[in-house]
Amino acid sequence: MTSVEKKVMDLGSYKTFDTENCIADKLKTLIVDEGGLRSPISISVVIPTKMDIASRSELEIEHDALHKVLSECGHLVDAGYIDEILIMDATQDEHGDIDYTILRNVVEIAYEELELFREQVHLLRKFKIENEKAKRGIYPFCFKVVHQFDRNIEKILAQAGFVTYIGSIRTLSGKGTGLWLSIPICHGDIITFVDSDIINFKREFITGLSHPIIYSWNEVTNEPTIKMTKAYYNRLTVSSLADGERLIYGGRTTRLFARPIIELLTKSYGVYEGLNTIKYPLSGEFSACRTLLEKLEFPNNYAIEMSSLFQVFDLYGPTAIANIDFEDFYHIGQSSSALNTMVFQIMTAIRRYIPSALSEIFSQPEFLEEYERIAKKVIRDNEEHFKAQAQNAESEMQVKLTHDSESDFKVLQEFKNILASFPKDFKNSPVTTTYLPSWNFLREQTKNYEFVRRMLSRRATQSTWTRCLEKGYTFR
Repeated sequence: MTSVEKKVMDLGSYKTFDTENCIADKLKTLIVDEGGLRSPISISVVIPTKMDIASRSELEIEHDALHKVLSECGHLVDAGYIDEILIMDATQDEHGDIDYTILRNVVEIAYEELELFREQVHLLRKFKIENEKAKRGIYPFCFKVVHQFDRNIEKILAQAGFVTYIGSIRTLSGKGTGLWLSIPICHGDIITFVDSDIINFKREFITGLSHPIIYSWNEVTNEPTIKMTKAYYNRLTVSSLADGERLIYGGRTTRLFARPIIELLTKSYGVYEGLNTIKYPLSGEFSACRTLLEKLEFPNNYAIEMSSLFQVFDLYGPTAIANIDFEDFYHIGQSSSALNTMVFQIMTAIRRYIPSALSEIFSQPEFLEEYERIAKKVIRDNEEHFKAQAQNAESEMQVKLTHDSESDFKVLQEFKNILASFPKDFKNSPVTTTYLPSWNFLREQTKNYEFVRRMLSRRATQSTWTRCLEKGYTFR
């Protein structure tokens, strides 16, 4: 008897998904709702944002990138492929208070770029009853904005009895919290997550992520065979300099930490076999069916990507996931200190899901030596790969291209030092991770999940109406 190799499917380039065919397929794919009625499958796109409003140069680049993302998604909204876009913002001012600047800006962008949203806003001015519905949160905006730290969200969760299981009456900071909150707010059968800082975003990224799930949807079981898709790419990071901008070879946390660690765990220790076939485990661009997302616990921070992969493997195995190639991918990067924080957060996810007997291996000399060997090979391979990319990137972006292997080696040593400190420094780490319970768990424990879904969705609608009011698009 031959054994089937445990690996994740690779679907190749996003370009293989023809947009017009995807739209037609989506509109023909039906699901069975709670009442036994068939209706077209729906797609929600979630874009988490958090911007440094104090850094004007970076803010301008980020604003332009987000404008590009919304413009491209807007075409798919108007064509009927995307049913809903949600901006989940976590921007705060210098005092740590909620700052609505970004949400007001994105409402303005959406008004310019999304024809359907613009028509919906016009109806608010034309018909008083429609404006009243939006004000009270019962208007079907195709584009919604809400702040992660909205006090009304906290009140809804408290009223439903969720705070007992969350462990905090306040909304926790971190990207994972924003994604967790977006699930009950959205109504999509498929939820697609994309970061807001993608400079060369294309609408085909959405169809590439969403359509494998639609294509594999079984109308008998009302479930897809492919339950999650993950993007992979050649990540180029845009940095702003005094004499212009430049591109550097990015993805350091993935290239120099996550993939080497996964390679070691799967091949040397037999843990989560097939996980090493995920080509970009930390990509923020992924899509999943609602039924899967409601089963997952969510760490509040950047451990979310790694944590979700472990859980999907536990629930369904590698065949439930597919890779999709975004090819060259330009984004706005983070500081080296932020990368170290991310590594600590990712390690919490790894330690949480691997067998407890392996929790001590990371600081062992043989593990550290093998990790360093793998990561150094990655750096050498990357240098040749980066040279091959240079001509296309400079032509497309009109920026300088640099690749400094020495900086990669320095980052590698920092990552190695973090590993060497485990588990000694793990308990004393200033980086803490809270795991938010799955929505299915909260549904069973409180019986209030449907109430929370309705109320959070209404709150997002009210928030959108308020931002429209502030921009002068509607009236009180």
